[in-house]
Amino acid sequence: MVTSVKMSNQLPSLAHGQQGWLKTFQTLKAQQFNGRFVVRHDYRKQWVFYFYLGRLLYATGGLHPVRRWQRHLNATCPSLDIAQLSALGSAHLPAASRCWEYHLLREGSNSGLLSREQLIRLIGGMVSDVVLEISQSPKCGWHTVADRPLEPCKGVLLDPVQFLDSFQQQWQHWQWFGIEDCKPDCAIAIANLQSLQAQMSPQAFQAMTELLDGESTLFEIAQRTGRKLTDLANSLMPLIRSKILRWQDLSDAKPPIGMGSTPKPQSQPSLYRQTIACVDDSPMVCQVMEKILTKEGYQFVGVTESLRAIATLLAKKPDLIFLDLVMPNTNGYEICSQLRSLSVFKRTPIIILTGNDGLVDRVRAKLVGSTEFLSKPVSSSTVLEVVKQYLTVKV
Repeated sequence: MVTSVKMSNQLPSLAHGQQGWLKTFQTLKAQQFNGRFVVRHDYRKQWVFYFYLGRLLYATGGLHPVRRWQRHLNATCPSLDIAQLSALGSAHLPAASRCWEYHLLREGSNSGLLSREQLIRLIGGMVSDVVLEISQSPKCGWHTVADRPLEPCKGVLLDPVQFLDSFQQQWQHWQWFGIEDCKPDCAIAIANLQSLQAQMSPQAFQAMTELLDGESTLFEIAQRTGRKLTDLANSLMPLIRSKILRWQDLSDAKPPIGMGSTPKPQSQPSLYRQTIACVDDSPMVCQVMEKILTKEGYQFVGVTESLRAIATLLAKKPDLIFLDLVMPNTNGYEICSQLRSLSVFKRTPIIILTGNDGLVDRVRAKLVGSTEFLSKPVSSSTVLEVVKQYLTVKV
């Protein structure tokens, strides 16, 4: 039987009220509590700490439980085949399992794929990330649910009081740097490419544009670069506050096959579907291009806001780009020149679209690096002819 006991209406933020957490965890430890400690920020954010006899077994939830699990698994056990672990665990996954991630880790431990030391480091890192995420989500409510606990991994039980006491020391560094408003579970995208370029060397700018693609959380960027999360956040927050960079929401990764929700079957999984982008301030033009290209099996990205063109293209990395010449705020020449300055777009076909088919426009388009120049309106046959000319089939 599951019972829920309301313990508090509001969870004090760790910046001001760590003692509230310590007292609660001390109580749960003394009571040898079995069950869940649930923290809720809003309808999207809920975290769960699993307890066994007053000790911490695991923590999950938030926006990216699967990303977090995969990140720490790759960092702790880089040679481990997640597909093998998933296949092993799915064969023994209990019906209505509350926490498939932990179940897979336990099965990996039982089969010898994961050592006790690896599990302690892995689970400790995930618990630390969860506490950090909660600390930056003020006004959270919390409660306990006393129910049947998860089956523990052999010898892997964390002392909740010691863990939180240790985390307080880490949080002091965040306070000292003044980065409590950082969002490590969000991605970072470039909001103002020109301002970013003006503040750093060409080499640093190149590395920054490739790194901040809007598809990796700050946690993941820190892991990829080998930098401490605190140091990375401290270096990027001034650029975010000055609106040169911006936070961007990111969806979670899909669970391994057989875990959580069942992935939808994909048709022709062996074929790589090439992506074509169209940057044009006219929604009608983008709609027409989308209809032409998706009918032929291409993926399509439409961009009608010229100021967001670079950030969107960096995130999607299309194989070919149609680019309108005349747009408000900026023009196709400027965008084309900026794209060619980035290594990821050095060889990407860029097709300029314009209603002015003049010699000067054609020459200028070539000078900034355009591949082809098409006059509007363009027919579907012309679009497909150009696409087939500059894109090779990839399998």
